[in-house]
Amino acid sequence: KTLSELLHAHHGKKVYVIIDEYDTPLNHAYLKGYGDEATAFMRTLFGITFKSNPFLEKGILTGILRIAKANLFSDLNNLLEDTVLDNDYASHFGFTEGEVNELLTLAGVTDTQSVKEWYNGYRIGGETIYNPWSFMNYLSAVAHDHHDPLQPYWVDSGGVDMIQTPLFSEIARSLWDSLDNGKNLSVALKKHITIADINSPDELYSLLLHAGYLTLSDPHPNLKDNVN
Repeated sequence: KTLSELLHAHHGKKVYVIIDEYDTPLNHAYLKGYGDEATAFMRTLFGITFKSNPFLEKGILTGILRIAKANLFSDLNNLLEDTVLDNDYASHFGFTEGEVNELLTLAGVTDTQSVKEWYNGYRIGGETIYNPWSFMNYLSAVAHDHHDPLQPYWVDSGGVDMIQTPLFSEIARSLWDSLDNGKNLSVALKKHITIADINSPDELYSLLLHAGYLTLSDPHPNLKDNVN
């Protein structure tokens, strides 16, 4: 709030506050056993910043999960939410199919199917979305005549700490045992979960969906839908 006030005083305009990955410290806190303390701190921070802040024009929070059971946004009002299940901003979270086709044509790439098999996989709302980081690294490798430009570039962009514990849980082991390669599964998707609450297959799959490790096979999901 203080920073907002100083910026407003200097520029004479209300400010935009953008907080990326707001849920990451909370999820780490839950895993380390101080989730309640971290949630109380963040609730106060968000309340002061986004509600009782006369210098705020608009606030944007991005993250993987809408934190459940924490009343994290209880001090806020007029909060609008969009997830991978919603359509409003679907085409803005990565490259669309049309953009990928145009870029591949400009780059002179003819084996478009292999590229799409590597970097396709996100389904946001009704849009098929490609990961920008991976795709641009691929195009850079093509431009520099690398021998094998198809690489898992995404693994260099961040860690997997947030999902590491759930992935090695007993629930996950039983799920991996039941999966066949390429098989679709019908699960009840949940928008609001925390890593601390992963105690059922549906919650684990919901986490992996929102984290980008699974995708919807149906572009228009209902309460129950298929993921792969």
